[in-house]
Amino acid sequence: MKKSTLHINMYKDLIDDIRDFAENNGVSVSDILSQLVLNLTRDTNNKSIKIEESYEQSKKQALEILNKGFHMGVKIACLREEL
Repeated sequence: MKKSTLHINMYKDLIDDIRDFAENNGVSVSDILSQLVLNLTRDTNNKSIKIEESYEQSKKQALEILNKGFHMGVKIACLREEL
């Protein structure tokens, strides 16, 4: 696979932590970040997954839960209009 350069902005503390981790494990920062991104974009069978579909499915489920609402265990004594 051909490599290319990517410039990203990250918090300095996070960069320092990644550099320390890389040094302690004898790998490069590029290798660590590449592996993390690869893990995010591939499933256990190395088949590409569609992140957008996963995001949309999660969003849909979250909105369904919010629309359904939660019973908070409180009985409403009167409506606002009745006050």
